[in-house]
Amino acid sequence: MAKFSELSSNSKARWNKRLNAIGIDYSMHNRPLWRTVHVNSLEEFAEAFQSAPAANLRSSIVDGRSVESLSADEMRRAAQEHVFGSAPISDPAIRAELSRRLRPFVFDAMVAPDIIVTATNPLIIDSGRVVTAYGTVTIEDGGYIDISVPCHFQAEVVVKGSGGGGAVADFVVHGVNGTPGNAGAVGYTGVAGANGAKAVANCSGSDVPATPGQPGQGGGDGVRGLNGTNGSDGPTVQITINDLRSSITVVNSGGNGGNGGSGGSGGNGGNGGNGGDGDDCSSVHVNGGNGGNGGNGGSGGDGGNGGNGGNGGEVVVNFGTDNNSKLIAYGIAASGGAGGAGGSSGKGGSGGSAGRGAIPGTPGASGAKQGNVGVQGNYGNKVDPVVRPIG
Repeated sequence: MAKFSELSSNSKARWNKRLNAIGIDYSMHNRPLWRTVHVNSLEEFAEAFQSAPAANLRSSIVDGRSVESLSADEMRRAAQEHVFGSAPISDPAIRAELSRRLRPFVFDAMVAPDIIVTATNPLIIDSGRVVTAYGTVTIEDGGYIDISVPCHFQAEVVVKGSGGGGAVADFVVHGVNGTPGNAGAVGYTGVAGANGAKAVANCSGSDVPATPGQPGQGGGDGVRGLNGTNGSDGPTVQITINDLRSSITVVNSGGNGGNGGSGGSGGNGGNGGNGGDGDDCSSVHVNGGNGGNGGNGGSGGDGGNGGNGGNGGEVVVNFGTDNNSKLIAYGIAASGGAGGAGGSSGKGGSGGSAGRGAIPGTPGASGAKQGNVGVQGNYGNKVDPVVRPIG
């Protein structure tokens, strides 16, 4: 395991220069430090991140336009692309105007002379915009560094500890996964039919016939499940390792799409009402009423669609090595979310029983259809990181 105290004077000087750029005096601390930093100009913001120019420079979205014509999102995008070196803004007047409109610029600084990353204590970078200033980073068996926000990860030395692996990669850069859709509500149960009235047999001849049971109401259809949300695109990230002492892997992907919600089941049909009973008076016999038919069940709701996977972000890895360590970097296509299952159809209600001499009601039919399965989300675009040796 490497230690900061054992590094060369040049490495120590580089680390202290990074601290000066982000305005931190580490002499007051004896443990890893995470601090939120505010600066008031785009120049100070870029100086803190110290990003190297991107491999494929492109024009800034402010080129040929006035700052006044940009939306707030476009201004923030232009500032971030300038800071990360992918689309520098050459005009100092435009940088000054963006500074005036966007300040303060806020980022998190993560600083330590030595850190150890383990399987049970991985390094998670998932809040705000982050710049790191690490002396040595030791990745133990199963440990990994997870980055899901714009970040410049800087370290003098990165070395692997003993043991095999266990993690997907040593550095995992990714977008945020989409959220699953909620399941659709179950359809309502149909109201049962009212029972019929009993017959009245009158020996004088004025009989009252029984009334039939009323039919049950149909069940309601299940509600469609909600769509899963799309995974976000991967963040813009630079990784700078001045002395790579072990071979490592870097993986880049967007966030996976959220699964669609299941469709709600159809409601059951209401039961038919019972027919009224018959009645007798001496030799007079009055038959009962027919039973009511059961209500039909409701159809199942369709499943929600899965969200699309996000595209991989722009990732650049700069590294130097004196021992022929390899840096293996590759992109993965983020998966789309699975479509939600369709809801089952509701059961038909039972037919009501018949009075004496009458006909029972017929059962209701099951719902007309089961819900359809939602559509699978699309895969995001795979973007391989750019790897650039230092020196």
